Amino acid sequence: MSVQNDAPPLQPARPAGFLSRLLVAIDGSEDGERAVSFALMLALRHGSELEFCNAVDRTRAIAECCTADAAGDTILPLIESLDEVAHTILEKARVRASAAGVAATTHVLDGSAPRAIVERQQTWGADAIVLGTKGKRGLELFAMGSTADGVLRRADVPVFVVPPGVGEMSAPFDRLLVAVDDSDPSDAAIAFGIAFAQAEGSRLVFCGVVETKDLESNSALFALDPGPTLIELREATESLVTRAEERACESDVVAERLIVDGDPKAVIPRVAQTEGVGAIVIGTHGRRGLRRWLVGSVAETVVQQSSVPVVVVRGLRRFDAARAKGSIQGSIR
Repeated sequence: MSVQNDAPPLQPARPAGFLSRLLVAIDGSEDGERAVSFALMLALRHGSELEFCNAVDRTRAIAECCTADAAGDTILPLIESLDEVAHTILEKARVRASAAGVAATTHVLDGSAPRAIVERQQTWGADAIVLGTKGKRGLELFAMGSTADGVLRRADVPVFVVPPGVGEMSAPFDRLLVAVDDSDPSDAAIAFGIAFAQAEGSRLVFCGVVETKDLESNSALFALDPGPTLIELREATESLVTRAEERACESDVVAERLIVDGDPKAVIPRVAQTEGVGAIVIGTHGRRGLRRWLVGSVAETVVQQSSVPVVVVRGLRRFDAARAKGSIQGSIR
């Protein structure tokens, strides 16, 4: 007599403690719903505990909606209404988690969303933050800002950003693209990428971009032959990617290498799509204010343009501090 086995296939063994706590920022929008779906998928794969949070900026709401004459009669109902909406949004997410068999709690935050989310992550000890984004670009992003953008510039832990268009992901992380350059944030991205690949049994694609835009314009301006400089840039990029590949090999992670010419802001999302990876891992310097507006950020632009989830990681010292707390495992040397 045959016995039918309906048990799900065994998942690869994952390091204990990897992504054990995920803070999921939601607001009731489609972006928030994507974040919930993605966080549930991560939780089921890693045994993560979730906390759903929603920020209510009570001070700003009062300042915008109430006058001094009507403050007494208006403030309390307004606050109660905002809190009721927040609790409704969070309870809906908690019910989804419960139905999926994922342990989850909820927390209503007070204040500006980016700051409140990061402060809650630090207080609760979350290993990573998950949120959705509308993918705003250019002047609209600078003028209006976004919760994702603000969190990326403040968070010390990896931030999973889920862009529009990301649907259900049954086997999302077979391959991961890790952006490589000569910087501390890139070292942190390599470290997290290796740890993530160990946890998922993924193959890594280390992508180094040879930035040719400035070289071409300067060569034309000064009538110089760009050939020798281009060779040096490619050799330096090859060396960085080789070192990353060696680190992966030391951690028993299979890795591929890819060297591409162009602007990293455009190349990385395009390569991620053509290579069919499940996510991009990239480092960021977390620039703020006018310098960010003038200089820009490769990570922010990649987040805005990517069609797959992006994990943004801050500098190596911040990554090491998070790892020392037991949040993140994996070799970085």
